[in-house]
Amino acid sequence: MSDDEWKAFLAAIPEEKFPSVSQEEREEYLRKEGVRDGDVAWWNGMSHDEQEGLKRVLQTQNLELLMHFHNDQGIPAQEAFVKMHKTNAIYDDYPLSDRHVVELNKNSFQEEDYPLPWQLSDRIGRFMGSLVIGSEIQLHVQTLLQRSTSANAAIRLMIRNGIL
Repeated sequence: MSDDEWKAFLAAIPEEKFPSVSQEEREEYLRKEGVRDGDVAWWNGMSHDEQEGLKRVLQTQNLELLMHFHNDQGIPAQEAFVKMHKTNAIYDDYPLSDRHVVELNKNSFQEEDYPLPWQLSDRIGRFMGSLVIGSEIQLHVQTLLQRSTSANAAIRLMIRNGIL
């Protein structure tokens, strides 16, 4: 695997970060992203170990998807990275690491494509799991996902439009 391919794989794994924004800035960011009081209550209702465990599970799923695209389907690493973002919701802590932002921008992602707050993961997972194949809403969501630059961009649009 080339250096560029390794960089793409490594960029898919969020770095450990230390809070570098105030509580007020973090709360403002969460509200801007569409996080509701119920989302915050769900997230804060978990212990730190439960939160970290959920993060590891979702990050592992993303890494497995990335490796599937690259190793099993033969998609070059950079394209696999983009496809992972196109097909799967990606979450991370705020603020994003500089390395992660550089990798996202290098792949032509905009802020709409950036990872979503962890606090939204339950609501998004429940919504996606509730979609009935062939239903009007499922077909609408499928169309949004196909037309969007990433799953996260489509999710942000659905949040703004009150669908999610």
